[in-house]
Amino acid sequence: MVYLAHDEELNRDVALKEIQDRHTENEDSRSRLLLEAGIAGGLEHPSIVPVYGLDQYADGRPLCAMRFIKVDSLRDAIEKFHKGGGKINERPVEFREFLERAVAGGRSGMIHDGLCHSGKIL
Repeated sequence: MVYLAHDEELNRDVALKEIQDRHTENEDSRSRLLLEAGIAGGLEHPSIVPVYGLDQYADGRPLCAMRFIKVDSLRDAIEKFHKGGGKINERPVEFREFLERAVAGGRSGMIHDGLCHSGKIL
């Protein structure tokens, strides 16, 4: 799950990623989140969202703070297109950049189990 949070210390909004409730006891899910954050944190790519830090809740569940980017999701763009509010060829650059993010992350070993239309940004 990814939530919008506010970093009080640095006075900025961040995206806070944590394990879904149904997976909190799953050690593989915990390890995967830490692995993904470690890989993304070591990448310098304009299409990869930067990781600001890792922390954990009192019960040991990990969480990852990342740059918050306020833009339309792919789901929003698809819905707008189907309502007649947009043309598919108006956003080829953004869609290509979305694919580049997925490829760059995959090449580095990132496992992205959330690769779906609601979580992707354009």
